Amino acid sequence: MYDDILDSDLEQPEQPEETYTYASFWARVGATLIDSMLFVPLVFVSFYNLLEWKIYGIEFAIGLLNLIYKPLLEGIYGATVGKMMTGLRVVDADYYPINLPVSILRNILYIGAGLVGMYSTFLIYESPGFADITSFNDLDEFIQYSHSFAGWERLASMIVLLSCLLVLFDKYNQSLHDKIARTYVLKKETNAAG
Repeated sequence: MYDDILDSDLEQPEQPEETYTYASFWARVGATLIDSMLFVPLVFVSFYNLLEWKIYGIEFAIGLLNLIYKPLLEGIYGATVGKMMTGLRVVDADYYPINLPVSILRNILYIGAGLVGMYSTFLIYESPGFADITSFNDLDEFIQYSHSFAGWERLASMIVLLSCLLVLFDKYNQSLHDKIARTYVLKKETNAAG
């Protein structure tokens, strides 16, 4: 009789079992949107700086933060804040967490595009006439007529975009940058143990 009471006290509730699937394109877009929201305050600072302060050091710091965000967080934690919030993580070909060198390789296209953007911004700040810009219309016109590096920016952005779109057509939902580094993005699925 006492054994029944003790046995029932020792029974553990069923623990959820974690399984992973390859993260879909839309799951990855959701994580990217969350990550983008983190940078919104810096975008406002950047816009104000472009029109008022005109201090390249501020743009450089914002660009550098944007440049290291993904490689650093994915290399240390296996995910950015957006990926963590949506249950995604980046793993290597053996499904182990990636390290910083693999993360840097995985993000080489982003890093390249970021460096092109930072150099392009430097050219804008150093261009004659930049100090006279006081509105977005002025800035747009200035960039169209005096900024010859804009084509490289567009090319770098298109390469990153095409890399991301590859997820839609790949059996394992890998992007080009995943294939370069031999990584996968997984989504955590929680199932009741049975």
